Amino acid sequence: MQPSEAESPHSVNPSVKAVFEDELLQYLKHWKMALGWEGRLMLVPKHAEEKDHIVVLFGADIPLLLRFKFGLTITRQLCFQRIGTVYAMDLMHGEALHLAQMKALKVTEFTLL
Repeated sequence: MQPSEAESPHSVNPSVKAVFEDELLQYLKHWKMALGWEGRLMLVPKHAEEKDHIVVLFGADIPLLLRFKFGLTITRQLCFQRIGTVYAMDLMHGEALHLAQMKALKVTEFTLL
C-alpha cells in the first residue's frame, strides 16, 4: 500500500476503534511510566518500586526488572527476584549492548538462580 492509498485515521470504523482502544487500555493497566537511567521514559510493571534494578542480559531483547532479595546463596552470590519486563525504547533489541560498548552503561556480572 502506498501512503496515498492509506485511509485517514478519522475514517476508521468507530466500533473497530473502540475495541482497539479498550484492548490497549486493558493492557496498559498493568504498567506504569517511570524515569530510568538519564531520564529515559520507560514502561515498568505497575508494582515496580524505586529500589528495583533494570538489567539487560547479554543476548536478551527485553530488559528485566529485578528486585534484591535479602540474603546470600551458598556461594555468597546476591539474590534477585524477577519482577517483570521493561519497555525502554532505546534499550531493546541489542541497543543496550551498543551503549555498553560505548561505556555509557555499566556492565556487571551476576548469577541468576
